[in-house]
Amino acid sequence: LGLTQRLRAQGVGDLVQYFEAHPEVLKEAIASVRVRRVNAAALRMVKASSPEALLAGLGSIFDTETLPLFAREIAAMAAGETY
Repeated sequence: LGLTQRLRAQGVGDLVQYFEAHPEVLKEAIASVRVRRVNAAALRMVKASSPEALLAGLGSIFDTETLPLFAREIAAMAAGETY
């Protein structure tokens, strides 16, 4: 099972709230991200020189401002929402 499925099976109802209370689990979710493609806009956004550089520094992209956004994105995907 994936991380969100395991959490749901353990009775976690509000993933965002859970991630706020357990930031180490959110970091586990970040570590499990698999990037398939990187476009030029993403490279510019994070000031990376190449797709490899972006992927190598993926963990540093997440800070106190972006972690809550990522938590909401994970919760939305787990709920089946698409963008």
